[in-house]
Amino acid sequence: MKRMLPALVVAALLAGCQPAQDPRIAWTVRYGDVVAAPPAIAGGILYVGSHDRTFGAVSLDGKRLWSVTAGDFWHAPAAIGDGRIVLGNFDHLVYCFDLAGRELWRHQADERIEAGAAIAPDGTAYVPALDNHLYAFAPDGTLRWAFQAAEDLGGSPAILPDGSVVIADKSGAGHIYRVTPAGQQVWCVNSNSTVLSSPAVGPSGRIYVGTMGRQLLALTSAGAVLWRYPAAANLIASPTVDAPGNVYVADRAGTLFSVTPGGALRWEFKTYTASSASPTLGSDGNVYFAADSKAVYCIAAGTGKMVWKVPVDGYVTSSPMLYDGMLYIGTDSGTLYALKLDAAGTGLQPGAPWPHLRGGPACLGRSL
Repeated sequence: MKRMLPALVVAALLAGCQPAQDPRIAWTVRYGDVVAAPPAIAGGILYVGSHDRTFGAVSLDGKRLWSVTAGDFWHAPAAIGDGRIVLGNFDHLVYCFDLAGRELWRHQADERIEAGAAIAPDGTAYVPALDNHLYAFAPDGTLRWAFQAAEDLGGSPAILPDGSVVIADKSGAGHIYRVTPAGQQVWCVNSNSTVLSSPAVGPSGRIYVGTMGRQLLALTSAGAVLWRYPAAANLIASPTVDAPGNVYVADRAGTLFSVTPGGALRWEFKTYTASSASPTLGSDGNVYFAADSKAVYCIAAGTGKMVWKVPVDGYVTSSPMLYDGMLYIGTDSGTLYALKLDAAGTGLQPGAPWPHLRGGPACLGRSL
């Protein structure tokens, strides 16, 4: 027994040195690789993919309900409409599942799909691929058309109130396209730099796009450039827009900033570490985002002051999803986190045209 005492003492001391888990962490689910995209939510169920090649459903209390395995990474968020889940994979395939995980159809693209789909009210699914094409699928999987851009499409499409679709390419010119529901180009605007982010849609169909040339652009639905805000660094994260039309985005220098509808700076919050995660607007008056500092932040949307932050186990490229008083987010260490928010029932900001990377909880790529 005497020989065991030193070992027991050392074990106790080491245990005491372990950092306590933040009380906001309700639960975690471990995956075998990166969880790069935000979960989509439908019917009180989370739908999540990982670079470990699995995609599936997770209950709100953190139980994995079902999963399917594809040939490569799931990097994009799922879009869920009318009981159908549509998303692409790095294996060059677009998949459609029902809410129980049964495959309904698939389509072969010529390159991988790294961005999310958008689903229109009529059920048409718009899916971008790195083969320069934006594909439009009928609900039964029939290919309606394929719009060819000048370069790869790495960002997700956004659906305007009239049903037309806006998307940008990765060319050096950074073309921003507006395409009709029939697949015809309405206009093309050069942003003058590569675009990796996804467009956001504000009041009156105004369009916001961030570029690798350190600019946040505001365009009218007719394609006229209203203003260009100079950011401190490249913009990979996508903008979000609140009810009054203020815009929020994080840059690769680690600064989350907000500008007015007229393009004037409201405030900025610095983490001093890069961020490619898009901010999310909450119904509690806060904005939530994450950075390479391995932390999730809650920031007062009106002032830019930090309310709290929670350390996580890895870098975050995902956008937080808010639902019924909880925040859900994944890390590059393969962990899906559920964090408790201060106000019960907190969700996405009501009345905001674009409170989340993909619009709303179902990640449909259109305004709420």
